[in-house]
Amino acid sequence: MNILFLSLWLVHTGISGFKHVRKIPLVFFPDTVLQGIVLSVAAVWAWNQALLTRYIWSPFDISLGIVTGHVLFFFALLITHRQPGDVFRLFLSFRDIFRFVARAPLLCVRLLGLCLVEELVYRVAGQSILIQLLPASWLAVILTAVFFSVMHGHFFRSGWVSAIEFFLFSLVIGALYAFTWSISIVVFVHFIRNLESTYLDYVSLVQDGIAPEDAVKTIENSQNNLVLEAP
Repeated sequence: MNILFLSLWLVHTGISGFKHVRKIPLVFFPDTVLQGIVLSVAAVWAWNQALLTRYIWSPFDISLGIVTGHVLFFFALLITHRQPGDVFRLFLSFRDIFRFVARAPLLCVRLLGLCLVEELVYRVAGQSILIQLLPASWLAVILTAVFFSVMHGHFFRSGWVSAIEFFLFSLVIGALYAFTWSISIVVFVHFIRNLESTYLDYVSLVQDGIAPEDAVKTIENSQNNLVLEAP
């Protein structure tokens, strides 16, 4: 099953990366169908390895993932936006973020689901298999980070600074999983990053004069157009 998953994983990542570079839209067939197959094989492999039950409901791991995700996003914004005052205000804007979550619960659930899918494929299955096959764990972490970055379209669209920051983020969550083997930690680190990034999009729309309810609908529509990747 290792070879089957790695083959499907590489094909899926390669196709996604090629389409992102060539600016070819992702479509339901065959892109989503292939993703579904990769996800299914990853889930079966992880279940057989007893990785889906390890720390998955740990309140400590979930809390640690949330806190770590918030701190990492703070440093990510310092790297990409270089506006410390605005970044510190976001870091402390817990009430506003909670209000956004309450206003868009279905969107947040969808973001969490996407993070679970991506971490199951890339960290729980992909990175774990590479750790078994390669002579050093750090090689598996780096390769997985490369594949994970290539799979995301914004890695190619947002400039070198954002691309480097995203690759560093991929390395960090890969290292976290290699050290803790906790799916909860990496899923919630990933989720908080996506949630707060989406919150910034929401704030930008509201500042442009769009009503909060309409801003949420606009983001939900854009999210629905994403076939294979989280924001």
